[in-house]
Amino acid sequence: MSVPNKSAVTRRDVVKIASASLGTAALTGVGPSAATAAPAHWDMETDVLILGYGGAGACAAIEAHDAGSKVLILEKQAQASHVSNTRMAAGAVYAADPTGDAAALKQYAEAIQSGDNLPWMLEGEQADLADAIAAAWAKYEPQNIAFLQSLDPDFKTMPSGPAGFSNFPGQAAAKDRSFFSTYTGKVDFMNPTKDLPKNQKMMGEALWACMATGVSKRKNIRVLYETPAKDLLTNEKGEITGATAEQKGKTIRIKARRAVIIATGGYEFDKTMRAAFLDGPGGEGWSFYGTPANTGDGIRMALRAGAGLLKARVASGGLLPALPIRFNGLRIGTGIGCIGTPNSLVVNNAGKRFFDESESSSATYFYYQEALKFDIKTTNYPNIPSWLIFDETLRKRAPMVSMAFGTVGYGIVPWSADNLDAVNRGWILKADSFDELKRTTAS
Repeated sequence: MSVPNKSAVTRRDVVKIASASLGTAALTGVGPSAATAAPAHWDMETDVLILGYGGAGACAAIEAHDAGSKVLILEKQAQASHVSNTRMAAGAVYAADPTGDAAALKQYAEAIQSGDNLPWMLEGEQADLADAIAAAWAKYEPQNIAFLQSLDPDFKTMPSGPAGFSNFPGQAAAKDRSFFSTYTGKVDFMNPTKDLPKNQKMMGEALWACMATGVSKRKNIRVLYETPAKDLLTNEKGEITGATAEQKGKTIRIKARRAVIIATGGYEFDKTMRAAFLDGPGGEGWSFYGTPANTGDGIRMALRAGAGLLKARVASGGLLPALPIRFNGLRIGTGIGCIGTPNSLVVNNAGKRFFDESESSSATYFYYQEALKFDIKTTNYPNIPSWLIFDETLRKRAPMVSMAFGTVGYGIVPWSADNLDAVNRGWILKADSFDELKRTTAS
């Protein structure tokens, strides 16, 4: 991967920082090995080749274009059904108040990116890179909303609250904040807007529409759908010079004169990588509510080219329903927003509560860590699976899951606003007493 040779950290340098590592990671069946040698003949040429058209790919394409490059994006999904995690998410944007303390924002960024400056941490997760990452974060994060509005002046935001981790150094003085994305000036957690005109889109749909608008306005960015990248190509020096891709059943070779950027997403729906990276039962103990298209393709390509990995085992998530719907043999879930609300509690397999469900601070990012606690006496995970218990009052009050985004909002998981569809499918079990419920769940 080539990057600009500048002394100052730029938005584009973040790509370089994020792809560096202190070592390589070997996975059974996924690498690393030698990348494919560059061919004598190229089917296509471009300045910057981007693999994957989600939020990262869109932003990389815009930056490369505005720096004077011709850009080609390869996306494996079909255009009509294309969804990325950026699009399927709630559309939150973090942007510190420009009047906040810049030094404090860098300090806060280092804490959340690495933990290197947290006194209660034994060591940072990426101490050698933390300063550069924090510097880039502090420089560009306050500009996020202005950047998005430069892509589409019709794009709007709605405040959603301060940033999390209030106990981290610099958080208060940095004035870090989060915002929802919208074109209407409102947000709606009940109704998906994926099929509505742009001026009616909200949340992740609005954020993606803004990015896609920015891409479509730039004449030197081309997107090839249904063209999955297959491997990176290198020259005799080992430099990455392009990639192979599959298009209509044929292999094509694409030369990148300046850079190849991998933005293909994660490995949520790849069983091998789940088992290698995720804590606990990687296959059955986890479910995800993002795009099933994330199967680790780019990670494999990078490993074969000799790249290392950072934070491959880190997740940000809570407790999710593990539904009997599978992609690539793996469970898919959906966002759930009722944990910690009145008329509900969460228990483990022994019927015991194991965390404070009412906790509403930044701990919500890591609820799953409680579920992953291992019992060394019984050599099992007593909190997997867990059970959310609620009464009829809560069932009638609101949907148990996120209706406007995630797998429900995109029609991957069926759900009705009254939750009765899930009851009829047997996804929600019902009983008239705790004793009856115990018998029902045990059967």
